[in-house]
Amino acid sequence: MIEGDRRIVVREFTDAIRSAVDPRHFVDAMADIRATLETIERCCATVPGEVEPVARDQNLFELKISFKTWGLLVRIYETEDPRLPGYLVALRAHQKVVNVSQQDIDQMQNLEIDIASRRWVSGHATLWGIAG
Repeated sequence: MIEGDRRIVVREFTDAIRSAVDPRHFVDAMADIRATLETIERCCATVPGEVEPVARDQNLFELKISFKTWGLLVRIYETEDPRLPGYLVALRAHQKVVNVSQQDIDQMQNLEIDIASRRWVSGHATLWGIAG
């Protein structure tokens, strides 16, 4: 089950889609995203290489999602805590930008990881509000 503050993650997905998808196709793109999130929740969405540990933060994993129809690459930084078996805690979602230099890609990615890391730290003690 995907948890965390769903409003934040949905807003981040929506922002990524809005910037990359023709407004006439926004509803269809959101439907694709919802379907993908549902398959992730059932642990059926990934193949080897789509989930990787984040080298600079051992608490995070990067879930790589490609929406080829929309030309959209989305990344979710998430954590899986043994105190929450069966849960994937989504900490940050964003559109991966690739039409810039590798140095810029790395810099933007590091900023996104920093956000996820801060959210991990701020929510860890309270289990991100999931259990209580």
